[in-house]
Amino acid sequence: LKQLDALDVMINDAINKGNEAQFLKLINAKEKLWKLVQPTAGVNRPARPGRQSRQPMIQPVETPKEPMP
Repeated sequence: LKQLDALDVMINDAINKGNEAQFLKLINAKEKLWKLVQPTAGVNRPARPGRQSRQPMIQPVETPKEPMP
């Protein structure tokens, strides 16, 4: 988090100096650093070995072959 704060200061300096190339590099660095600090919720992880798939709780009912009276 301290590095993010330091990047914010450096980004503001780049904006004040009008240095667009440095600004873009710093924004990219901040984006990468932020992903390390705050990972996204949908991160894929490898399946655990030996894990079985879920079975449905109820079995489907067969449809009657003859119409009901």
